[in-house]
Amino acid sequence: MLLFSLKTNSAKAAFWLSLLKVGALPITVLLSIVVARALGPQDFGRYAFVLSLATVLAIPAGQGVVALIVRETAQAMQAGEFELMAGIRKRAHHFLAGFTILVWSVGLAYSSFILDASSVVERQCIYTVLLLFPVLSLIAIQAGVLQGLHHALASQVGQIALRPGLALLFVTLSLLLMPGISLRGAFAIQIVATLLALVASFIMLRRLAPSQLIGASPRYEDRAWRSAVLPFALIAFTNTFTAEIGILVLGSYGDEVSAGALRVAISGAQLLSFPLFINNMILSPQAAQMFKSGQIQALALRSRKFARLTFFVSILVGVPLIVFAAPILGFTFGQEYADLATRPLQILALGHLGNVAMGPVGMLLSMSGHEGSALKGQIVALGVVVALALILAPFYGATGAAIAVAVGTLIGRCVLVRLCIKRLKFRPAVI
Repeated sequence: MLLFSLKTNSAKAAFWLSLLKVGALPITVLLSIVVARALGPQDFGRYAFVLSLATVLAIPAGQGVVALIVRETAQAMQAGEFELMAGIRKRAHHFLAGFTILVWSVGLAYSSFILDASSVVERQCIYTVLLLFPVLSLIAIQAGVLQGLHHALASQVGQIALRPGLALLFVTLSLLLMPGISLRGAFAIQIVATLLALVASFIMLRRLAPSQLIGASPRYEDRAWRSAVLPFALIAFTNTFTAEIGILVLGSYGDEVSAGALRVAISGAQLLSFPLFINNMILSPQAAQMFKSGQIQALALRSRKFARLTFFVSILVGVPLIVFAAPILGFTFGQEYADLATRPLQILALGHLGNVAMGPVGMLLSMSGHEGSALKGQIVALGVVVALALILAPFYGATGAAIAVAVGTLIGRCVLVRLCIKRLKFRPAVI
């Protein structure tokens, strides 16, 4: 009965998530195109660096705890333990508050005592990061609760649809009403759009959460959560940092143009991200419940079917993107970016197809209680990416950083496949 219910619900959720992701993806890419054309390669590189840094800082108290929140919420929902659901959410908010105070203290001290009076742009960048990252963390926490409650569609509306959609609206209005948009204006638009997305996520959780959760007195399992949160946080950190390290390395070297080119390539590669994204959104809470109830063989079959479907859709999108990368970039971002970002886009797309072919191994390990094993693969990936980025990026710019990301993630994924076979006794790969 549980398996039949999961199949029915997952089909509906996959359909609506697909519509949301397909609808939001052009908005996200269009936002990058408009901002890149408005700012130019150098300022767009600074813009990309700030967004990457804010994304990384949002990991420890945001994406870093989402997998734990999803797992605990899904299992507590199955057992009817609403006090435990309330407890995990409240503890996440406590952790975010402490981490925010720490980062703000460091950031404000750096701005006040290290930067000189002429570093106006650098201060704008720091203040934008300090304002953005706690809001991104809160959105992630809300999304984790909603996903654990099997509201996968609602969990992603704020982050993947509302935030880029509102930002694109504000940018378009600014360009219509004013002759151009400055870097400071682009930062302000991102902050406002992110705050509005956060408000929407709170409203959705309030409406969709079970009535028992709203009034539940929090119950905490701090010892178990503390032992699990570090691996989960490190997994999320290494996973996100692996994707952003190229931009951060190029930006730290002062190569804003290459950082902007890599952001353009990543924006193009997002076309390949939505099948895997939908796979993980649907399968992760189901995997937690199926593992807990002992349906390992059913989970193996289900995850393999999801992996094959995800790879098939990714191939349909990826091959044309690789073959026609230059004309696509020239038509959308402009010839200046096409000259800089074609090769990085092709490399990232090839790496992504290789990752998809190996299946959702990291997610399955995390949802089945083997987050420590999942962390090992992510650490290997991060180490390879950082080492190659530091070696290749100074000489080959965005292309070198793209090679580092693609090779590092593929090596890390191979490690995860071996660990999945060892721990779960099955391989969720395409073949």
